[in-house]
Amino acid sequence: MPATEQAGHEVLTLPLHQHLTEADIDQVVTALGRVLTEAGTAPHAGRPQQ
Repeated sequence: MPATEQAGHEVLTLPLHQHLTEADIDQVVTALGRVLTEAGTAPHAGRPQQ
């Protein structure tokens, strides 16, 4: 299953669903922001997304 393996290396699934609290969502977003910042890929504040 090469296509499945490739997708597993390229797709990120975030734990977001209807039963999460605002605090849970904030935690997910904060963790994602940290990872993107450490990887040097975080969008810059005030800069439009493409």
